[in-house]
Amino acid sequence: MRTLSLAIGLAVLALILVPLGLELWLDARWFTAQGLEAIFFLRLRTQLLLGLAAGVVTAAFIGLNIGWATWRLRRAAAKEDQDARALKAMTAAVPAVSAVLGMFFGLAAFGDWQTVLGFQAQIPFGQTDPTFGRDIAFYVWTLPLILVARGWIVGLLIVGALATAAIYAIGLMAIEPPLTNAQPYPYILRERDLAAHPLLSAAMRHLALFGSALLLVLAGSYWLNNLLLVYSSRGVVFGASATDMRAVYPANLALAGLAVLMALVLLLVAVRPRARNAAGLLTLAGGAGGLWLALAFLLGEVWPGTYEQFAVHPQQLAAELPYIQNNIVSTRQAMDLDRIDTRDLQDPGTLDANILQRDQDA
Repeated sequence: MRTLSLAIGLAVLALILVPLGLELWLDARWFTAQGLEAIFFLRLRTQLLLGLAAGVVTAAFIGLNIGWATWRLRRAAAKEDQDARALKAMTAAVPAVSAVLGMFFGLAAFGDWQTVLGFQAQIPFGQTDPTFGRDIAFYVWTLPLILVARGWIVGLLIVGALATAAIYAIGLMAIEPPLTNAQPYPYILRERDLAAHPLLSAAMRHLALFGSALLLVLAGSYWLNNLLLVYSSRGVVFGASATDMRAVYPANLALAGLAVLMALVLLLVAVRPRARNAAGLLTLAGGAGGLWLALAFLLGEVWPGTYEQFAVHPQQLAAELPYIQNNIVSTRQAMDLDRIDTRDLQDPGTLDANILQRDQDA
């Protein structure tokens, strides 16, 4: 059985590494033929360092969390004098699971090398966007890297939460006696059940930490969404519009604040030492989650459309004029038209054929 597992693992590894090796070899041949070896090795070095960093951080984070979960389960099983063979097997699998997940995250990070190099080599444009007053270089080089980092952090937290929840679920099913005394599962989160089964409470608090971290990332995402309004196509011209700045922008700030409050509630769930208090806070967190979903729909979907329909459309030109002017200024700068010397021509009075002929000859 062990030989079969090893063979399957090697086959999967070969399916991943062989195509990557062939692509790398072809790229090396092409860059060498063009005399661009330095660029090739810069790209390769960046990819390797980026993949290694992402893989190591991922493996360490996943390993720490599922390792902590298995340690708690084994300790609980030892107190109950239970057969912990399944838990020992899970403990032995922690390094392998962490390494595999780290490898996948590392491989995924390879594709972000251009974003990283662009950020490192950026120089200021010397021009600011008229909406937020930031140098244009921020949107070209820095913001893309922040978005990549956000995606990586969200993926890491979600995978970590799922792996940790799976460890707790398997471990709790392996420990006897049954946690709920044969009661249906919806009842296991009652306060008396949490007080009677501290291991279940520990699992809840551990996962609450993941939830708190995800909510903080969500709050940051709302801030990023405000910066991304410079790419909005909602208005009559490309860029931030009246609805974006007067309705969407404050709505995102409100939702970010609510996400931070919910993260603090879940953090309290995670750090409360008593299960009864944790259960009450979890109920509060659930209520806050429902409130957030309702407000996310109302503020994110209903409010902008309502504002545009009743506050912008009746006087659209007046409402959108500052943002149209911003678009014109940005377009002139982008096309280098702001360097054109403009002059006001004097009215020549009545034009006749002689004047037109004279201008043509000139």
